[in-house]
Amino acid sequence: MIHILRENESASQAAAVYGLKEENLRTYNTLGDYFPGGENEAVWMDCGGLVRFDEISGEAKRLKYYEHPEHELNFLHSVSSVTDGFVPIDNWGRDAKEIFIDGYGVSGNNLLLPADYPAINACVLHRITPSFVINSPGDYLSDEIGFQLVNDLSFKEYRNVLIRVTGEAQMQDALKLSDFLRSENFGIFAAMPYNCAKLTSPGDYERVYYETEKTAFDFESFTLRCDELQTLFGEQRFGVLYTPRGAQMDPDGGNIRYLTLRGLGEVLGKKEGAVMYDESCELAFFRIRPSRGEGEKSNVIYEDLRSFYAKAAFCLERGIKYFCINGCGAYFAGLGRIFGLIEGGL
Repeated sequence: MIHILRENESASQAAAVYGLKEENLRTYNTLGDYFPGGENEAVWMDCGGLVRFDEISGEAKRLKYYEHPEHELNFLHSVSSVTDGFVPIDNWGRDAKEIFIDGYGVSGNNLLLPADYPAINACVLHRITPSFVINSPGDYLSDEIGFQLVNDLSFKEYRNVLIRVTGEAQMQDALKLSDFLRSENFGIFAAMPYNCAKLTSPGDYERVYYETEKTAFDFESFTLRCDELQTLFGEQRFGVLYTPRGAQMDPDGGNIRYLTLRGLGEVLGKKEGAVMYDESCELAFFRIRPSRGEGEKSNVIYEDLRSFYAKAAFCLERGIKYFCINGCGAYFAGLGRIFGLIEGGL
């Protein structure tokens, strides 16, 4: 459940209402070193289902999550060593239909092999489709790198490939690589920002994910772009690759600092006053005190659990079948479970 902290209510007090321990909340809600504890902050309560409170007795009744069997939840999981592959998927990825494992790289004429066997094994164990990720597709077009890649893939259970395109300059490289990998019988998916996706032919890939941008994460921008791209690609070829976003506006120079989840945790620890929520753009915001205690305060906007709920509900309502979350961990598992709160949809 999504719980909004009230004035003078601590996260531990809120946890007690739902019959949870504070440790459970810390698992799903910690951003960097920051744990929510301020007024109007959204907190994920991992209750194992919907919670309804009797208005008279106050007793909690637990109900099953809503199911959306036609909807496919995916995760994108980055691996860098054998120690970080199995556990995140085993603990947090079980709700996924497919997990895209990001580990390949290129250095000169050498393919950098990923430590992906534990992650693949976790997928196989839980009957999740394991697929691999290619970044910078132009790096893989030489015969030498192509041979090394195909040789390594021959030992693994990968089914599909997700080629990430960051700009128009990579679009032709992605098409060339897709032709090569398609000949090896992989399903070919692409993830790209709106400006690239709208220039892509519907027949170029079996599936195209709109990869949300750091510069446009308000609700209206998201919905307009999804509507246009879903019309272009159709329900069976279109999906969303979602990354939570935030931004800090400098009042002096007008500069914008785009925030990762860890960066958001850092600035949340310096906020002044309560977090506010703007339902028109489905974003949370607060003000942050200057580092030296002087000058104007900075404004910070970010996507919290309510922001994600709004976008997830929109995707279900519009029949967007594929939704991939960029990360595989406790926080991202909480995001995935938010789909079970949404009634209706597909």
